[in-house]
Amino acid sequence: MLVKSSQVSPLVTQQQVQPLVSSDTVDSFIGKFGAPTAAYSLRDLNDSRDNNWVVRVRRVVDDLERNFKAADLTDGTITAWVMEGVTLSSGLGATISCVSKWYDQSGNNNHAVQTDPNLQPRITEGVPIRYLDGVKFDGYEDYFDISSSIPLSNGTPLSVFCVQSPQTGHDRFTLGSATSNRGISFKTTKVFYYFSKKGISIHAHGHHAAFTLFSVIHDGTSHTLNGQQTNNYAGENVIANRNGSKLIDSTPDADMGSEQHTNSIDYVGHGVPANRLRGELKELIIYKTDKTASRGAMEIDIANANVIPLF
Repeated sequence: MLVKSSQVSPLVTQQQVQPLVSSDTVDSFIGKFGAPTAAYSLRDLNDSRDNNWVVRVRRVVDDLERNFKAADLTDGTITAWVMEGVTLSSGLGATISCVSKWYDQSGNNNHAVQTDPNLQPRITEGVPIRYLDGVKFDGYEDYFDISSSIPLSNGTPLSVFCVQSPQTGHDRFTLGSATSNRGISFKTTKVFYYFSKKGISIHAHGHHAAFTLFSVIHDGTSHTLNGQQTNNYAGENVIANRNGSKLIDSTPDADMGSEQHTNSIDYVGHGVPANRLRGELKELIIYKTDKTASRGAMEIDIANANVIPLF
């Protein structure tokens, strides 16, 4: 248990052992926070899917592809499969394998797909071969297309829970748009948020090499200053946490900006024109909701599953 038992209500404890995404569990998160729009993870979030695939992987040595379940990634199945390819090539092949499809576990078929081998992030590498704990983006080329665009605009509530290694670059988007340089980023410098040219941008104090749990909830509204809508301030419409600790609250700040626009999320791993994600991404869950109920319970569940201490 990563939090003190006194901090966890019986409801939260009950939710921790239930599926995060489920069509038949009324009292799980889907009933209390809202059904997700897209859910990408290397663990199994949904117990009601037909096949339970989490990723489709391409073996670099011979371009053979195969679907994998969550258990296959940690029990040695994927590394054995990659080594099989190395053996077939007389030991001269690479131990690299890449993700060509990250399955959406929400049931909405918003799969993250990359058909170009040169743009696929890695999931195994090294000699001896090792399975990476997250999908590794190189910061230069790697990204996924999302099968169906997800609205990103003032006027559309949006909530994102993300487990990734933080990054330092300005515009290295975790989620980005195909139409303009806007999206959502999680970085390592100061606390900062703006919903303008670059979309939602959250910086965290200090650098953490380990996986970090970020979350952001945006209610889709613009901040009002002196009775008029303004593009210069925001804050009441955003709540953001890092590892369960609040980064951004409801107090407007001069560094927080807001701009009315209609946009969409089309990519996992970059914005336009480039701004590629650099680091490892382990879990990404997107909701069209601004509900805050059960947020703490969700963060506890995600943190426990990914071995991230909340503080």
